[in-house]
Amino acid sequence: MKKYFNDLLNNLDKLTGMKQLDKLMATKDPKKEINDLLEILCRVCNMFGYIPDEAKQQIISDNIISDQEFIGLNAKIIFKWLDKAKGLYFSQSVEQIAVPENYKPLVGDEREKAIQTWLKSLKGFQDEKPKELGGTRLKSSLEELPVLENYKKPDADAILRSELHTQYIRENYEPLSGKPKPNWESESVWLERNKF
Repeated sequence: MKKYFNDLLNNLDKLTGMKQLDKLMATKDPKKEINDLLEILCRVCNMFGYIPDEAKQQIISDNIISDQEFIGLNAKIIFKWLDKAKGLYFSQSVEQIAVPENYKPLVGDEREKAIQTWLKSLKGFQDEKPKELGGTRLKSSLEELPVLENYKKPDADAILRSELHTQYIRENYEPLSGKPKPNWESESVWLERNKF
């Protein structure tokens, strides 16, 4: 990857018009600066070990031209491109079930017996019908619910106040940002204007 990045850096001005190599050459120690940049870029690429190097090179080459946010080769932009493409290459290893060495598959009568036992267990699920709830049974189950003490049902005035407050919020505040609308007014003025 280091050779790829070095070639890319040398041809960057032809691909994008950016003169990143010229800026690096203007530093006090250009060889060290270029080597440090290449090392950092290779380190970022190594974070995506499951992506083959040829694929990494293709991803980077494609994005250099197509990404509007590209301002030069750096670790952040390489990470962004590889992270965006990792879904095509990343797969979690599937856990393997260890089979004991002395394992022998069932054969003959033992196999048939195990299959019949399994089929009977499945049949038990199919035979059972759902229990029907009749009106009296439903009513009795509702009566068994605990009664909450100190709970007062809201009266008609409380419900009306709640609905009016909701309507006020909808008319005076932006739904997504929650900021007041340009024609905002206080709730008391709104209630009086609407004669509630």
